Amino acid sequence: MSPLNLDPPPRGALEPGTWLLSVAAASIVEGVHAEFVTGERTEFALEFRPETAIFWERPVTHCEHVQLGRYLVSGKCTLVRPTYWVLDFGLKAYHHGPAPEGLAPGETWTGRISLGVDSFLYRERIHAEPGVPPMAYRFETLRLWKNAAPFIEVPFPAVGRFRERDRTNVRYDPVTRTDAANDDEGDAEYLVLAGLLELLPTRPGFVGPE
Repeated sequence: MSPLNLDPPPRGALEPGTWLLSVAAASIVEGVHAEFVTGERTEFALEFRPETAIFWERPVTHCEHVQLGRYLVSGKCTLVRPTYWVLDFGLKAYHHGPAPEGLAPGETWTGRISLGVDSFLYRERIHAEPGVPPMAYRFETLRLWKNAAPFIEVPFPAVGRFRERDRTNVRYDPVTRTDAANDDEGDAEYLVLAGLLELLPTRPGFVGPE
């Protein structure tokens, strides 16, 4: 086993005030974010993908890390628009897609989500829309890992074949900074362990390290 594999991303509970988040290289290559570098500070909104809704008896605005940027959350829906919705589980995050059927602002949603850095929608489009709350948080990049699982080709009906990560060979290698344009030919995926610096969110003010 490579020594790099002896330093994997944390699983289970995280230190208070820290968040393990996914980052797509594309958002860096396209200029939404600057390269992430350990020890430097950044500002960004959070984007989530709901994986499954569950019945979970927890207080509203509750969040527990499971593994690899996936969380169990209980949150309050604060905004519903046709193409996105916002959930507050202690921090506010948006999902780029329709809200669950029947979900209205003020109601609770509980489930499992994957949580990452804003891919583009908040910073480039919706932050200035009327009624959209401030959602950009200040973080310090504490640790970084690059997804080192190999790509494999899998069949897909009506499309042919496409590439995806080998889910049977999950591995993350630690790095000190991202190299989005060169890592995996611009198709890299990263995990960032980010320390929250300010609980009060703002609107986008700057991109990249100070």
